[in-house]
Amino acid sequence: MIDGLLFNLCALAAGVYLLHLWRIDLRVRSSSASLDTRALLPGSTPASLSACSIAVIGALLLIAALTWTEHAMGWLATQRTLSPWFLGAMLGAAITEELVFRGYLVVQHRGRTLLVLSAITFSIVFALMHPYLWTHASQPQNVIEWITKLRLSLTPQNLLATTSILILSLWYYTVRFAAFNPTHSLLPCFCAHAAANLTVFLIKLSTGHIN
Repeated sequence: MIDGLLFNLCALAAGVYLLHLWRIDLRVRSSSASLDTRALLPGSTPASLSACSIAVIGALLLIAALTWTEHAMGWLATQRTLSPWFLGAMLGAAITEELVFRGYLVVQHRGRTLLVLSAITFSIVFALMHPYLWTHASQPQNVIEWITKLRLSLTPQNLLATTSILILSLWYYTVRFAAFNPTHSLLPCFCAHAAANLTVFLIKLSTGHIN
């Protein structure tokens, strides 16, 4: 269902459009120091190349650790197979998910404790939203069945995948509010998330799980 061409093109288009709006808000924010920025997209601020590089390197190291663990456990051969079109959804998600989670779903300006707690809480939500812990008793025929037929699948491999998503989410939150990103820009988060998703796709491609 989620591998359909239309779904993936729409997901990619949504990400591209939101990135376009983010870039507009970046230019607007940069053009006027007296502007009320509350109506602008969160994190629509500039970021340095070094901040983006640190974000990407951290994400790739986490993906490398996950891949090494899966290889050591002999799990690479049992990965889920995806359509080539799913790359569109993966790249689109690098924008939409960052805007939603690292942009809006975080408690700012209320102290460091609430910032950290909100990052942890929403990272758990973010991880559970991914389908690794969920399976279907039978092939769903529509959206309602897709939801109602969901079942937990608490296998070690699925738990590892979900934990990796949780850790990646915490890294993205760290990137957003780290000292090396003083403007709290979402640009390094976009770069890190896109690099991680693209790397996962390439790993699946190299192991024959793109079909």
